[in-house]
Amino acid sequence: MRRTAAIGLVASAVLSAAAVAATPFATLSVSPNKAGKGSKATLDITPPKADQNPRSITLRVVKGVKFDPRAVAVKCTKQQADGNKCPSASRIGGGTTNATVSSTSNPPLFSPMGVSVQVDLFLAPPQKSGDRAGVVAHFKVSQTGQQGHVIGRVTAIDVGPYGLQTRFDNLDTVLRPPAGTKAHVDHVHLVYGVHRTVKKNGKTVRYDLIKNPKQCGGSWPYQLTLGYRTSGPVTYKGSIACTQ
Repeated sequence: MRRTAAIGLVASAVLSAAAVAATPFATLSVSPNKAGKGSKATLDITPPKADQNPRSITLRVVKGVKFDPRAVAVKCTKQQADGNKCPSASRIGGGTTNATVSSTSNPPLFSPMGVSVQVDLFLAPPQKSGDRAGVVAHFKVSQTGQQGHVIGRVTAIDVGPYGLQTRFDNLDTVLRPPAGTKAHVDHVHLVYGVHRTVKKNGKTVRYDLIKNPKQCGGSWPYQLTLGYRTSGPVTYKGSIACTQ
């Protein structure tokens, strides 16, 4: 009886997790979506937990995607990132984060209000041996000018259909709301991907930060996981339509 009950609890937990994972809280697309072409990626995330902000974001993309740091001539150093002064030439993309700020006092001192956070992405040197590159995510609150950053890692992986991973940690501590308030991230919109052309031996060579896989079977899978400090992670598996 105990064994049956335990199995039932495990099954229930698995089904609950699967139901959360099935919610399409993330979408990733590339333009152009043609096989073998350099592209720009667009990522939209709507965090599914209303009472928490993600601690980490992990994006995995299909094997065959190429990530070439030579597409950016200048890299943002840790010292530059710490000073919130990454060189403009190291920028690889950006976007916005929309959040809701509310009062924590009882009764509330003000009604919940929306704020906008500007996000800029810069290419950085590899953070650990074997990494493909680092990526600085710089945040600036439009209404107050408050700034902060984290440095993520781009690594090659071999996990199922996935061959490349980008991960950011400690996102929930980058921008701390003022005393007596709390903030919840509602939506993140990012566009990233650049290219550079150089002359080598009299020929023009193009380096693409992101290059699509050489083969397309109709779609390319991706996986996005949000990690939380006080509860389990949530994962969404999606696909990008592609053409050969």
